[in-house]
Amino acid sequence: MEKSETLLKRWWDLKIKIKKYKDEEKSISEKFKSAMISKDIKNFKSGNFNVSLKSMTRTSISKNGCPIDVWEKYSKKSNSNYVRLEYKGEEVDSE
Repeated sequence: MEKSETLLKRWWDLKIKIKKYKDEEKSISEKFKSAMISKDIKNFKSGNFNVSLKSMTRTSISKNGCPIDVWEKYSKKSNSNYVRLEYKGEEVDSE
């Protein structure tokens, strides 16, 4: 097994690359979304690629805007475990 410091450095470097690629992907996606919305296009095809513009509605409720008995009856909790890597004060936002 690799030494911890080497493995952690490799992990950190990957997080930096992933953030860069996610930012670039988001920028390109936003350009297509903006163009498709402004031209009222729902589907775009080019060579081997298809882009679909979808609309989604998400309904939510705030605990503050809900009677406590309704909140306790219908709210759902989910737990998950995760790890977070930090590199001496630097942070990379990741989803």
